[in-house]
Amino acid sequence: MDLLIYAIIGLFAVLFFGLGLARDLIGKPGAQNQASSKAKIDPNQEAKLPYQACKSLLTPNEHAFFKVLQPLVEPHWHLFAKVRMEDIIEVPKEVEHREKQSLRGRIKSRHIDFVICDPTTLAVVTCIELDDKSHQKKKSKEADQYNDRAMRDAGVLLIRVPARMTYNEEYIKRYLFEEETSNEAPAPTQVSA
Repeated sequence: MDLLIYAIIGLFAVLFFGLGLARDLIGKPGAQNQASSKAKIDPNQEAKLPYQACKSLLTPNEHAFFKVLQPLVEPHWHLFAKVRMEDIIEVPKEVEHREKQSLRGRIKSRHIDFVICDPTTLAVVTCIELDDKSHQKKKSKEADQYNDRAMRDAGVLLIRVPARMTYNEEYIKRYLFEEETSNEAPAPTQVSA
């Protein structure tokens, strides 16, 4: 009798584990693909992660602007591209934690196209946003208005320049610089179009 009970228990165990193994082998549609794709991006494994290098830090339009702007800026200042807003402005320490996190959240994933800095201290002198057609969308306009206000309230000059197909010195100077009357560095200024 005991032998019969052990045989029945053994049979159920074999069937139970056998069916479970069969289910795992057959799996749900896509289950194997999901498991293998997770393995591909597991940062703890030696498998190659699915990233690729960008072709350029700047878009073709930004690069065209940069090539004309850089000689106008140097040697008076340093020019940086695609700087995080949170590296330009910050929320003061005395702001309450929850509000601080909310304010940081509004700027931490945003960047400024070009930043002109003092060559000695790297203090921000002027920020430049190149406004292409993507800035015409309602959501982008609202984000731009917030960014403008945040920069203004922090005391940082932000100049918006309408994007074009090509750029020349005169076009950029019209937006960025006062008339040069000496060999000193020209002062960046907000000029309305």
